[in-house]
Amino acid sequence: MGQATTAPAGLRGVSDLLFSTVLAPTPQHRRALMAALIRVLDCRRLGIPRAAALLALPEPRVRALMRADVDAFTTEELVRLLDAVGISV
Repeated sequence: MGQATTAPAGLRGVSDLLFSTVLAPTPQHRRALMAALIRVLDCRRLGIPRAAALLALPEPRVRALMRADVDAFTTEELVRLLDAVGISV
């Protein structure tokens, strides 16, 4: 099994919320996942091009993410993106 990742100061408490989100995904849960992902990207101060490379997404999709366009992403996709930044859900 992989080693657990400790969340940065701005992300403490996110893991419990993310765990409950995966168990019962709703639009509110997708918003919570998206907010956590945006927080990680903001904490790392990644621009759109670097975030796109890290997330393996085209830049327009990263812009939609940063605008918190919750309808543009599925719960599964958001979980995958969080995994790409090192947050296990």
